[in-house]
Amino acid sequence: FVVIGAALSAAAAGLSMALGALLGGLLLAGTEYRRAVEATIEPFKGLAVGVFLISVGMGLNLDLVAAHPLVVAGALVGMVAVKFAVVALAGRGLGLPARSAALAGLLLAPAAVDPALLAPAGEAPRVILAGYGRMGRMVGALLDRHGVRWLALDHDIETVARARREHRPVWYGDAAQVTLLRGVGIATAGALVVTMDQPAAVEAVVAAARGESPELRVVARARDAAQAGRLYRAGASNAVPETIEASLQLAEAVLTELGVPMGPVIVSIHETRAALQAEIRAGAPSAPAVPPGRRRLRDLVRPG
Repeated sequence: FVVIGAALSAAAAGLSMALGALLGGLLLAGTEYRRAVEATIEPFKGLAVGVFLISVGMGLNLDLVAAHPLVVAGALVGMVAVKFAVVALAGRGLGLPARSAALAGLLLAPAAVDPALLAPAGEAPRVILAGYGRMGRMVGALLDRHGVRWLALDHDIETVARARREHRPVWYGDAAQVTLLRGVGIATAGALVVTMDQPAAVEAVVAAARGESPELRVVARARDAAQAGRLYRAGASNAVPETIEASLQLAEAVLTELGVPMGPVIVSIHETRAALQAEIRAGAPSAPAVPPGRRRLRDLVRPG
């Protein structure tokens, strides 16, 4: 609707519809819906490009080209040269080295390129959060404290809008959509943390992520031990049941309130958690092995 509306508005103003469509696309590309839009139109990208090229070819005046070949060739070379000069000078004006500015001019002068090809590989997130509710915000804050780059996906518009106002890297979209996971860098991410509170959605995200990246560390939120077992079977590296964790925290609180030393309390809590996790995993033999928690965090921290 945005793209077609922009194209029709441009045509009504006497401009090119293609220019209006381009402006509409640029507007969408700057919003928090960009990733979801990319994933939605991905299956139609080839068809759209084909229609565009066919329409350009149908509008080509071959008689004019045959009648004035040198003029057409000169105009083409001149247009490319002007584009190269404009891009290179703009790059220098923005502080780019001469070589980088010239390279940008060479890439952009003949035709448009995918901006993703020009983006640094260091901007990819190390952790992807599926869900940015209360639990997702807490995980994101702790990742920030340890210098871990992260990116979150959430399907609630208000949550995404609020996070974007706070300048948080949160995008709108369904994390169970494989195309969207690819768009946010699931292939290079170190871990996926699923924090959503809908059991079916959590299992769908875990299955989609595991099918896309067999080596990915997947940590998922579970309602109870039964769902944790299903998540392990779906491919989760670690499933955290809410009921078990709440029980362990209550036990820790009452023991410390009764004056039991903190050291033995922590040891017993850890031993109980490990025993319960082992029991859950016993019912899910296909679950991948879980590396130690400290090692997982260390691997995700930015070098240096």
